Amino acid sequence: MAKKKTTKFAKSTSSALDFQKEFTKLEKITDEFESGEYDLETGLKKFEEGLRLAQMLKEHLEEVENRISTIKGKYDELTQEKED
Repeated sequence: MAKKKTTKFAKSTSSALDFQKEFTKLEKITDEFESGEYDLETGLKKFEEGLRLAQMLKEHLEEVENRISTIKGKYDELTQEKED
């Protein structure tokens, strides 16, 4: 069976969709907390899940920020070379 080839674009799109999906889960947990929907045990489990999601999303955003900085740095280098 042939292995499916994954492009950078597909990974990026998949990553963005995963981020959105996880962010939506976190929003749902937050909304449910605000409505007082959970009992103590369920609330504790959801709180832990929310913290895990928040940490994962924060790490993903930091990765994206680093990539943006790298790309911007490369662009700045290229424009500096052209000016010299």
